[in-house]
Amino acid sequence: MTTAEKTLTGEDLLELQSETGKRYELVKGIPIETMPAGGKHGYIASKIERALGAFIDEKNLGFVFTAETGVYLERNPDTVRGADVTFVGRDKIRSVDEIDSGFLSVVPDLVVEVVSQQNKMSEALNKVEEWKRAGVVEIWLVNVEQRTITTYFNGQVKTLTENDALCGNGALNGFSIPLKTIFS
Repeated sequence: MTTAEKTLTGEDLLELQSETGKRYELVKGIPIETMPAGGKHGYIASKIERALGAFIDEKNLGFVFTAETGVYLERNPDTVRGADVTFVGRDKIRSVDEIDSGFLSVVPDLVVEVVSQQNKMSEALNKVEEWKRAGVVEIWLVNVEQRTITTYFNGQVKTLTENDALCGNGALNGFSIPLKTIFS
């Protein structure tokens, strides 16, 4: 099967990744190869995931996913996107046994996108809009070069600097981490 012949489904994408050993996202049925993140990108994503994961585990709020875990944003044609960190609350997934072995079919409560190269910012902003259209309630866009995090929640957009703390909203109310901690 060549990708030029037809649009792919999410299931086709899983097969393509298995056959090629490459990673892809799917946008309206068209596969887009993704490249591994750089070191600083991965380090910052890991810091956020560890702090967030500890908070979520302590409060038993749900599940945190990393490594660009695929999430269905649309069907027919399928769009499957991944974020650096994703959180899904227990109201959508009650136990590990309910987690899909393929791509997630529930809308996350939070996605974290880390951007480490300024020329990728327009792509990240497009993904933010896709996540919002899919119904994601909270999005954190991390700009590694500027050392800022822009948060999107309930139509409000805030850009935080190293002097600020990143605070969760909604289901993540009570989560807080100083940006200095994330970027150090």
